Amino acid sequence: MKKLFAALTILAITTTVSAQEKRWEHNIYTGAGLFVEDNDYGSETGLSSKIGYGLNYHINEKLSVMPGIAWRGLMTGIFRSGEVGSQIDDFEYIDIPLIVQWHGIAKNKKWILGLGPVFSFCVSGSEYYIDHDPRHPLNGLNVAKKFNFGIQPSVMYKMGKWRIGLEGNIGLMNVRDGHGITTGTIRLHDIMATGKFCF
Repeated sequence: MKKLFAALTILAITTTVSAQEKRWEHNIYTGAGLFVEDNDYGSETGLSSKIGYGLNYHINEKLSVMPGIAWRGLMTGIFRSGEVGSQIDDFEYIDIPLIVQWHGIAKNKKWILGLGPVFSFCVSGSEYYIDHDPRHPLNGLNVAKKFNFGIQPSVMYKMGKWRIGLEGNIGLMNVRDGHGITTGTIRLHDIMATGKFCF
């Protein structure tokens, strides 16, 4: 009996220490903000939004790594939709970020900085429409390639179980799909005000 009690005590202590050293944290988050599409003619601005989930692994009290998955919607042209010949472009992505976070920044230890890669898969997007040539071979084809890669920086402020701050997505790839018919450049960026609930 004593041996069993001792074994259970050791197991409990080991589990407690392990839980303190390896802490998992669920994150549910949503955000909205500004979207910028850089292209050959300059840049277009619009709105962006997202909702997602992250599983944060705390290596220690200062450092954590959070993989996640999110839906992100991007829409340009809405600020000029009244113009003749204007077109609204929209894209929807499934993002898979892998973010390294530094906790306890500044004296009050409430600030969290994040940075890491984000792999994005386009699930819906605008199609080419050459209005002056209805028979153009690009008409009806996707404007954007299926894959994008970027960097996601963030700065968050901790309030209990909540995190509030800014997150960006800096697209590093040219996502324009010319389908072997045309060439050009499109790069997608956004910055959002984001709220996270952590548990």
